[in-house]
Amino acid sequence: MKNILSILVVLSLVIMGCEKELDYQFKIDDRLKGKDQLFLSHANPRTGVDYTVEELAALEYDPKKEDFFTGPINLTLSAEAKLLNIQVINNNEVIETINDFTEVNGLYEATFNSTVNDLGVGIGESFPITFKFTYDNLGEDGFNYNAVLSLDFLIRDDSPNLALNKPSRASSEAYGTFAATANDGNTNSNYPNIVHTADPIGVDSWWEVDLENVHNIRQINIYNRTDCCSELLTDYHVFISEEPFTENSVAAIQAQPGVTDIFQTSIAGHPTKLTDINVMGRFVRIQFDSTDAQFLEIGEVEVY
Repeated sequence: MKNILSILVVLSLVIMGCEKELDYQFKIDDRLKGKDQLFLSHANPRTGVDYTVEELAALEYDPKKEDFFTGPINLTLSAEAKLLNIQVINNNEVIETINDFTEVNGLYEATFNSTVNDLGVGIGESFPITFKFTYDNLGEDGFNYNAVLSLDFLIRDDSPNLALNKPSRASSEAYGTFAATANDGNTNSNYPNIVHTADPIGVDSWWEVDLENVHNIRQINIYNRTDCCSELLTDYHVFISEEPFTENSVAAIQAQPGVTDIFQTSIAGHPTKLTDINVMGRFVRIQFDSTDAQFLEIGEVEVY
């Protein structure tokens, strides 16, 4: 009997708690007087003007929830009820608090302005943001705190991969692999999704891509082979030049005017990201300085 009574007491408490939660939710809705909708809008980042109906129809994502940016980020945030502030949160950290609002057509409106660089959005990466809306209704309906709602948005970097499907070549192509595999957009770096050279002793192994135009190269991502032999891709040079490489030895290329040499002593990762390069270039080459036969094996190369 005692056990039955205990169970009944627990059930009563749970039911009371559920009723209390429902009552709380009703009171929240009552405090906001039904005005609990949140809105986020922005111009097309590629054109700087509002999306057209045709552009929206062509998208494979909802620009109210995520979008791609290369520089400025200008978002308009709106709520139906009066706001106290909006906190901008990334990874549970408040990065900004917005306190200025304008009443426009019955909505309370604010703007979030930043850039991918200021937010630290890596090239080709994503940056999730939660906008926490706190309403100015302290004390209404007996509450000693303000109501809070939130809205999520995903910022994505839209820097193009300059190397994608551009003309590429290698010192040799072995074991059924091809130079073009290393810049086809596929980062699956298991054989045969790689370029694999096999040059004789004393010949430098290399792979290069022609970007077809001179660009400000900011970052290069190098994807090492993943199914085996990853230890081989180490102690390699990454050369950048506006002009074609006129020689095929490391020493000769280093002596060529206008060539940037980024030497990597550690084993390449998946990927290794060479960042903050900021060098003008059209040709990018990865090369060994080889006195012994060395296999150059690369899964993918991205240039931004």
